[in-house]
Amino acid sequence: MRNSKFFILLSVVVAMGVAAFYLERNDDKKEAAKYRRLSVQADQISSVFIERKVGDKIESLDLAKTSDGWVFRNDIMLADSEYMKDMTQAIESAEFEEVILSPDQTLDQFHFDKPAVHIKILDNLNRLNILIMSDRRNFAGQPYFKLNQEKKIYTLNTDLDKKILNKIIFFQDKHVFKTQREEFKKIKVNSLNHQFDIVTIPHLDKSQVTAFIDKIKNLTVQEYVALEVKCDFKSPVVSVMMSADTLNWSLKLLLDHKDKKLYAEAEIADQGKSKKYCVEYDTSYWAYFSNLSEQQFVKDQK
Repeated sequence: MRNSKFFILLSVVVAMGVAAFYLERNDDKKEAAKYRRLSVQADQISSVFIERKVGDKIESLDLAKTSDGWVFRNDIMLADSEYMKDMTQAIESAEFEEVILSPDQTLDQFHFDKPAVHIKILDNLNRLNILIMSDRRNFAGQPYFKLNQEKKIYTLNTDLDKKILNKIIFFQDKHVFKTQREEFKKIKVNSLNHQFDIVTIPHLDKSQVTAFIDKIKNLTVQEYVALEVKCDFKSPVVSVMMSADTLNWSLKLLLDHKDKKLYAEAEIADQGKSKKYCVEYDTSYWAYFSNLSEQQFVKDQK
């Protein structure tokens, strides 16, 4: 009798264990079903097209990955490849959580017909993913999303929306002068009080020349400006002209006392191809470039 009771009790315990296992497994499946990830790998993304609301206007960012990194397709302007890497990785890892609508809710209430952001993501195999972000947010401040052609609505608990909505300068390369394939044969400087060619200075300190070129390369753009708006310089400017056989760098700087901003016309001519930008730099650069003199490049004779 005792044995039969034991086996009955054991059978009940086993049955309860099996039931608990399957219930837990089903709960896990239900939990997993709530989340959705885009079928995309960050390093396989070849282009990202973003259409987004900026005030009352629609702004388009058309970005493509090339052998030289990410570029803006419309003007072949370099993008910030580190920022694009960060954003594409955020897209790959994003886990969108499904929103269960109440009976009185409809898709129309989420304004997906006039979204805050519409993104097209293309990979190396021309597979397209579409991400639509509503201008509506939940109580936690998370935006609502639609993925591809699905009729479901999702939220996302990451900062991907902030990356997408950041000012355009976050997407743009911050350094105009980057690739120097040749040694410069002329480096002409026009500061406020001096005009000279660095290369012809007697007793030239080449380490100072290297430091000067690095200074040019490390100039950090604060904003890109329309050429005709701020770079039609009329008053005297500080300038640096650097030339090699097939490479020329030109930098013209003007401190706008009215705006209290430093504007620059930056131009690169490389193997017959020329690019010109109007940019805003931090005003602290003005003190350095406006006071350049030959003496700064002379080797210490002591």
